[in-house]
Amino acid sequence: MARLFLSSCFIYGAMLIGKASGSPAYLNKFSVALPIPQLLSPLTTYTPYHGNPVDFYEITITPFTKQLWPGLAATSLVGYNGIYPGPTIKATKGREIVVRFINEGDSAASVHLHGSATVSPFDGWAADTIAIGQYKDYYYPNFQNSRTLWYHDHAHLQTGQAGMYILDDPSEDYGLPTGNYDIPLILASKQYNNTTGAVLPPTSFGDTIEVNGQLWPFLSVEPRKYRFRILNGAATRTFQLQLYVGNTTVPFKVVAADSGYMTGPVSTTLLVISMGERYEIIVDFAKYAGQTLKLRNLDLLTSETLGQAMQFVVGSDVTDNTNNGDVPSSLRNITFLEQPSNSAKSFTFARTNGVFTINNETFSDVNNRVLQNVPRGTTQIWTLINAGNIVHPVHVHLVEMQIISRTIGGVAQTIPAYEAAALKDTAILNAQETVEVLAKYAPWDGLYMFHCHNLVHEDNEMMAVFNVTALTNFNYTEKTRFLDPEDDRWAPETYTGTNLTEIIDVTLPAFKDLKAYDDIDGLMKALDAYHRPGNLSRSG
Repeated sequence: MARLFLSSCFIYGAMLIGKASGSPAYLNKFSVALPIPQLLSPLTTYTPYHGNPVDFYEITITPFTKQLWPGLAATSLVGYNGIYPGPTIKATKGREIVVRFINEGDSAASVHLHGSATVSPFDGWAADTIAIGQYKDYYYPNFQNSRTLWYHDHAHLQTGQAGMYILDDPSEDYGLPTGNYDIPLILASKQYNNTTGAVLPPTSFGDTIEVNGQLWPFLSVEPRKYRFRILNGAATRTFQLQLYVGNTTVPFKVVAADSGYMTGPVSTTLLVISMGERYEIIVDFAKYAGQTLKLRNLDLLTSETLGQAMQFVVGSDVTDNTNNGDVPSSLRNITFLEQPSNSAKSFTFARTNGVFTINNETFSDVNNRVLQNVPRGTTQIWTLINAGNIVHPVHVHLVEMQIISRTIGGVAQTIPAYEAAALKDTAILNAQETVEVLAKYAPWDGLYMFHCHNLVHEDNEMMAVFNVTALTNFNYTEKTRFLDPEDDRWAPETYTGTNLTEIIDVTLPAFKDLKAYDDIDGLMKALDAYHRPGNLSRSG
């Protein structure tokens, strides 16, 4: 049954093989070291008398060039702070963040912090765009448990607008590798002009694999345990990852997914990861001192380009044994939601008359794009249906999802163990597959997006909206409401410079005065009480 889960991925891979390879020949595989994304430091911090502190960051969207192809001109890209991947933000649970994104790029931008439960005006609504010469301050809560998030533009992944955002909860310390042994791996697959090396728009599947912005890199590792935070940042490609020494697969342990730690580690030799998904794995190199391992892509295993991603060159000495012990058999105690008896809504992802649609609707159809009204704080099952033969990675903003069933043609498919033990914000929807997902639509009300995370599909209208609706007689007072993702109060503005005195004296106190994130626990308790059976206030 596990093989059936992969069957549509193999079909998908077969379709890719038929695409003509257009990129230049790359003769330097595994000769350039894996780049590690820079860490971004806050410019200032505001500490109020009451409530959580707020750190202020600034990121500029700007063009830059990078030498990817020896012998050709440097490739023109547009990235966060002029690098790709963008700088990594490391956040701590309980410390809020404001990130000022300044657009000095070549087109309008819309930034989404993927995996964060953010109030609607700062969630990265596709139509809430920052024009060239403007900036927008995004206000992030960081109330969730540890997890690997990422920030990205809704349209410009291909040219470099993506970066990691790591949220740490100090109460979740499982003794896993940290510091130099905790490494992000951002995978992408692009196509480049054969003679100039220019990156091409994602109108077809990529014919290269890059990790952290480098084509086919290597990483020197010690013979000990490492944690790798794997993000599929590709525009159009699903990866089926395996680790090899020679022709033998090497097992590894999956410990976390989109929404953080799983109930316990899952040992596997295969990880299927689609666009937008994140998984954290532990690899133990202790047995492989002096050897070289390859991270490979199973569905195109024999390809010298698309069948391999990077190499790990294992040294002979361990310089630090900190957090190099056994992975605990239990991790996060996840309380999975009680399942309603019926699905609340079905959503069909299809190509209709050449247009990618959800339930025959498109995002540009403003009057019809809201496909579901969900009372705030309720739990619903959504049925996601793939009517075609191409994978759709479905991302639902705001919520964490439990994948409760997979079927193809009415035949149940096995949910991979690493998926069953986790909560997700993005779910692979394989060819002709139906997937049921369970989520609680909380804590905020307002308009949110859900969409296919294949960039070609997304850019061609495969996006829709759900409305988390206000509750009647809800006995909870909120100072500020955040219902409209294009609320003029937080619209992008013309950028004339950043004055840190103004930031600390005016900007950050104004965000704190909204009291957007001050009482998450109280709000969740109030929502649970409202929906408790026997609560008469719901009917007045």
